[in-house]
Amino acid sequence: MNKYTAIVSFLTNIPEQTRGCDEVLAFVYNNDRQGVHTRITDVVNTHRFGTGPTVHSKINHLVSQKLIKLTKSKDDARAKVIELTDKGTAYLRGQDKQIGEMLGAMACVPRHITIAPRATTTPST
Repeated sequence: MNKYTAIVSFLTNIPEQTRGCDEVLAFVYNNDRQGVHTRITDVVNTHRFGTGPTVHSKINHLVSQKLIKLTKSKDDARAKVIELTDKGTAYLRGQDKQIGEMLGAMACVPRHITIAPRATTTPST
């Protein structure tokens, strides 16, 4: 299989119910690294993960896979905080490694197209 075909196959072979879940995991992970607790409403309010029901569906899927867990917020009894589990962190690291290996392999593919620098013109007076 061609290396380009492999990465496209990898990226498009994600079941519909889990599409976007990796992005939610990465969002939570990045917030955790910055010392920010991620609430469900934070994920919904970013608007890049879909509508409220879509986000809740993704979160429920991630909980069912034991990649995240929901805990009550210490600051707001109505809010739930999303926490990555050890399994979720390991999953993200595995995805990161796999994509890195694919991109690294693609870097070895010879390039047949040379992009010349853009010609500059000076305005005439």
